Amino acid sequence: MTTENIENIFVTASDVSLHYGDGFIDIKASSNGTSILALPIEFSHCLSIENNNFSKFENRIIRINLLQTGLIFEKFLDTRIRYFTGPFNNSGCRIADSTEFKRLISKSN
Repeated sequence: MTTENIENIFVTASDVSLHYGDGFIDIKASSNGTSILALPIEFSHCLSIENNNFSKFENRIIRINLLQTGLIFEKFLDTRIRYFTGPFNNSGCRIADSTEFKRLISKSN
């Protein structure tokens, strides 16, 4: 289950590495086309991408498997994903998480 209609033909990613820090995860990977990684972190609208590579492709975070985070990229990935929420930055992200999750749960019943 995803929150987006993804119709791409994905290819297998290779050379995937993850590094966890305080409030972030650095991810590197490569592929011969467009790939999707299932990340071992819970999906949240509070996640943001900081791209380190200069690809023309816009990396995207999506919800997959109801709870997990999916990351779509093309060819080469060198990025940092941060989790942050605060009163002056992305303050509604947790409410968006709750609303979306309730909607998805009600669809599956």
